Amino acid sequence: MAWAHVEAVIDLVADLEPTMSRAQVIEHWELALPLVAAFSEDGDPYAAQERAALVLLGVTLPEGPLREVMKLAIEDPRARVFLGVHEASGVRWLSKERFEELARFVSDREAVEGRASVALTDRQVDDVAKLAAKEGYRADAIAKALVADVKLEAKKPEKAAPSPSVKR
Repeated sequence: MAWAHVEAVIDLVADLEPTMSRAQVIEHWELALPLVAAFSEDGDPYAAQERAALVLLGVTLPEGPLREVMKLAIEDPRARVFLGVHEASGVRWLSKERFEELARFVSDREAVEGRASVALTDRQVDDVAKLAAKEGYRADAIAKALVADVKLEAKKPEKAAPSPSVKR
């Protein structure tokens, strides 16, 4: 729930800096520093930095369907660092654990904000985790599949009821 506190602080500061994006507010006001310090109280500075990065990334990613947000994350330079995107043998790979952790964070945020049910967000996280595994954790393939596999539930046109015969 640290993200909720960060959201509140960003909202307060954003009123003072209306022309800045959320990411710019965080950078300008150095909001990462107290967050890392708070997480460091557990004793592991690396884990504190990792957790702070997740929270700060989570509050700067847009709201929306998980697949869309995760695709944007793969394309975002800051998110790519968190996701451990790297190139090897001509392929861009990402970290399974970081991808799933970010997906869980984003989906939890959606549930807490009341934009989706917990059951739905659990299914969505499972969905994107399976998709990433299917794509072998290749970042570009995952980004493409995140939007390509969206199953739109279009309404089937209803058959028109036969019009009653009018006898004259």
